[in-house]
Amino acid sequence: MRATTGRLVSWKPFAPGIVIFLTLWLITWVRWDASAGAQREIDGLWQSIGSEFLADEPLASLRVLHIQPPGLNALYSVDLALTPSSHLFLLALFAVFAVGTIMMIVDTLLRSGLSPRWAMTAGVGYAVLPSTVIYSQWVYVVTPLAFFAMAAIWSISLMRKRPIMGATLSTFAVLAMFLIRPTYAWPVLVAWGVLLAVILLRRGLGIRSLIGLLLAVAIGLGVQVHYVLSFGLPTTSSWSGENLAKALRASESLRVTDAARATINADPCLAAMLAAYESDNLNRWDWQTFRTLPGCRDIAPLAPRGVRAWDEPTSNGVANFNYSEHLVTSRQWTRLMTTIVLSDPTQLFSMALTSKYGPNASGLGLYLSAAEDYPFVTPIRDALPTAVPLGILSLIFAPALWALVVLGWVYALMNRGSPLRRNFVFWTASGFLVFHLLANTLLEYSENMRYRAEIDPVLLVAGVLALAAIWNRKRQRSS
Repeated sequence: MRATTGRLVSWKPFAPGIVIFLTLWLITWVRWDASAGAQREIDGLWQSIGSEFLADEPLASLRVLHIQPPGLNALYSVDLALTPSSHLFLLALFAVFAVGTIMMIVDTLLRSGLSPRWAMTAGVGYAVLPSTVIYSQWVYVVTPLAFFAMAAIWSISLMRKRPIMGATLSTFAVLAMFLIRPTYAWPVLVAWGVLLAVILLRRGLGIRSLIGLLLAVAIGLGVQVHYVLSFGLPTTSSWSGENLAKALRASESLRVTDAARATINADPCLAAMLAAYESDNLNRWDWQTFRTLPGCRDIAPLAPRGVRAWDEPTSNGVANFNYSEHLVTSRQWTRLMTTIVLSDPTQLFSMALTSKYGPNASGLGLYLSAAEDYPFVTPIRDALPTAVPLGILSLIFAPALWALVVLGWVYALMNRGSPLRRNFVFWTASGFLVFHLLANTLLEYSENMRYRAEIDPVLLVAGVLALAAIWNRKRQRSS
């Protein structure tokens, strides 16, 4: 293994992955109507406020956004201002995100002491992974999150030479993730900032070194305070209850204990919701049916705010899931599901680990499956010429790399001389991976494969670091 100085001395390790990705990206872009696809998502995704509201009242719409953090809809509003018909801003930005991710994978491995050959191979591996191209043309959160997740770990590798810059950039990367997807809630941002602050202080750097970290955390907490004061939400999404209700029902893991049922039956609205929910007569996001339930129809509506994204039930003829009545409904779903889950948390583990069809259909089984096996990206997958021949790579990617990561943990713990023991990049990446796996299997179901694509670059880096350490140890012994 040839150590590097941490400086970019040559483009050779970076170029193959970038060239391969851009070639596949352009071929795919030519073979399907990416602009029309982007328009459909901006108007049709439940997480989007829609082009009508974002074009007419972008800032006001973002201020009343309660279903999601502001990041994705903010990108949509910029795109609608710059390239409203072609959506080239979004498509080009997502391509840049993917290229940047490839570059950071390579550079992180170089800075961690791996040879250019190891780093280049990892960059190529991520470039040819079908989900990399596929999700970079689906204008949703996956590719931006993959970029910022990798940025958080890449910045850790910078800390060896530039500790303040690395820690600051890493915390801002986690802030960006907080602003894009509610799973990365404010405690994650705070914990990340605290971890890096402790590292800086232990290196003898003064309080002034923490200014960037404190700023990033303060911005995140400020956004969260807005969600608390404006909507009464402890996170950046009002869908916590609906998501849990969907996950437990779809996975057939729902168990309502006698104690939970007694508590729920004491509230007329919750009792009616539970009965309708268990009989499949109440869709989680159907506020109109919710309002017909006994006890629920009497809940006071929320006052208009003079913003269409809050006051109007539809946008361009499509349901507006940010309509204020949805927040009324969401609060009751959160109450209902909190009661059910707290009474029997083991149902979350049942959902994660098993199903009536066996472990492959469990939350973990879906999480480890091919990331592009997701219906919303099928047209893009069909346009990618390598999707079928490289489908085997998609199938083995996550299981193989997770196996390497776990072997790396065992190897590091059993061998005091292992370089992995002192590799802060490996351990922070491992911690990030464990959090992501638990959050997206215990609290989610049915879309876990595309959630995992958000963390694939970090998984690749951690797996390659583990493999390189074990491989080079064996070579040293044999020689």
